[in-house]
Amino acid sequence: MLSHLSVRNFTLIDHLELPLRPGLTVLSGETGAGKSILFDALGLLFGARASTDTIRAGADEAFVQAEFLLGRGAAPVRHILDEAGLPDPEDTLLLRRTLHRSAPNRVFVNDTPATVSLLQRLVAPLVEMLGQHQHLALLRPEVHRDLLDAFGGLVPLRDELSRAVDLWHEARRNLDGLRSAAEGREQRLDYLSFQIREIEELAIQPGEFDALDAQLRRARNLEKLRDAARTTSGALHDRNDSATDAVGVALAALQKAASLDPDAAALVPRLEEVRVLLDDLAHDVQAWAGDLVSADDLDTMESRHENLRRAFRRFGGDEDTLLARLDEMREEAATLENYGGSLEDAMAREADCFRTALDTALDLDRQRAAAAERFFAQVAHLLDDLAMPHTRLSLQVNLPDEPERQRRKLSRHGLADIEILFSANPGEPPRPLGRIASGGELSRLMLAFKTVLFEQDPVDTYVFDEIDTGLGGAVAEVVGRMLASLADGRQVLCITHLPQIASFADQHFQVSKHVDGDRTTSRIVLLSDEAREEEIARMLGGRKLTDATRAHARDMLRLARTP
Repeated sequence: MLSHLSVRNFTLIDHLELPLRPGLTVLSGETGAGKSILFDALGLLFGARASTDTIRAGADEAFVQAEFLLGRGAAPVRHILDEAGLPDPEDTLLLRRTLHRSAPNRVFVNDTPATVSLLQRLVAPLVEMLGQHQHLALLRPEVHRDLLDAFGGLVPLRDELSRAVDLWHEARRNLDGLRSAAEGREQRLDYLSFQIREIEELAIQPGEFDALDAQLRRARNLEKLRDAARTTSGALHDRNDSATDAVGVALAALQKAASLDPDAAALVPRLEEVRVLLDDLAHDVQAWAGDLVSADDLDTMESRHENLRRAFRRFGGDEDTLLARLDEMREEAATLENYGGSLEDAMAREADCFRTALDTALDLDRQRAAAAERFFAQVAHLLDDLAMPHTRLSLQVNLPDEPERQRRKLSRHGLADIEILFSANPGEPPRPLGRIASGGELSRLMLAFKTVLFEQDPVDTYVFDEIDTGLGGAVAEVVGRMLASLADGRQVLCITHLPQIASFADQHFQVSKHVDGDRTTSRIVLLSDEAREEEIARMLGGRKLTDATRAHARDMLRLARTP
């Protein structure tokens, strides 16, 4: 629900703070007072195109900010924010859009910079704006399809169709790929066989290159390593003055001293340990010296090393990459060698996927047609009250029956082209809405549709502009009652010039235009009960108010509160 709206320096609005609550909220005022400016300001939050022309004269920037209390739209909003990497807003979502004359426009979501596209996605589950432009959406057949899916509870089936069509497209791409590959199949097989044979002949082992690299470094420095081994071995053990001999002499002396002094005896085990360590170390040095490769193997290792390095440069990576590439090429070669069987499998897979998607689409189209009958019956009852008693609605379904046309037409949305047809007068055949419906008729149709879809619609807030186009008298009163009913448990904002509609408001704001010197400003104030009577009277009788118009206004307000 939209709980607060702030607007600053937007066209004629200097500064506006608008607290809002659930139920029906009406905005009224003289023609030209700026009622639709509020609608335009909200449009910025819905991602409408921004223009610096809307920044108030004399100001460098303008902004519109809305605070939402999350209700029905909480789950999708949290999902969208999670995808965008933004924190969970808990119960409140703050959206702001700022326009600058000399700097880029900016969008904020809970004070975090964001994009217009994210703004549009976040607002969609929360608010629906229904103005003249939105009424024109009724002229688009895809909107008709969405209406029926919502009414008939067909969204899960449509999602199922979406998945089935995606699988069919994947199977078709695989089939097309096999058919394309057939043209160069023999050449590709020869190429793959050559590369597979080349890698297999290398008989490469994981980790071999690094081990071979280490061996080469030894072989290239063999004499230096042997000299180091001889020097180390001599110093430790082989020479008469070796470390082992020196420790032996020291140990013998210490053992003699041990018989004379207990402190010397305590040192003997430590020196014995040193002698053992020296012996072990000398043995390990001799073993290392014995393991040094012969220089005779250098040429063989150099050749192997270069062959591996050349293979890595050619195929990329290391041993693991090369072996993975070998598996891929073997798999591709097996597929090409078994091309006939692979093609048959792919054709069968594509046909099965197409049949599944087609059957799902036909089922969806059948259920849409059945939903349309129920939907039109409920809408017809409402249109009787809206002074459209002779209206007939019907569904035009163009279903391709030829297999090739079915393949071309089948999509994630269905198979048949569907469109709602409309006739307002007896004897006139139903025709597409865009060819015969007036603006007032479209407004009333939109209201009737939304009323019927009340339970299925997840949106908490509706904003109506020009819903009263072409209306008056008793029909306007019916529209007011319908808007009030639509606002039961939701929030409806309505810009209107009809007192019959305004009298049903739970919250009534008056929009007025004021001239102060050379500045013109639109202001919006919340009306008290007494001020509402005056505003309803003005809407009934114009600028010159009489006791009769005031009494009429009181009666309208009283009757509006009567169930």
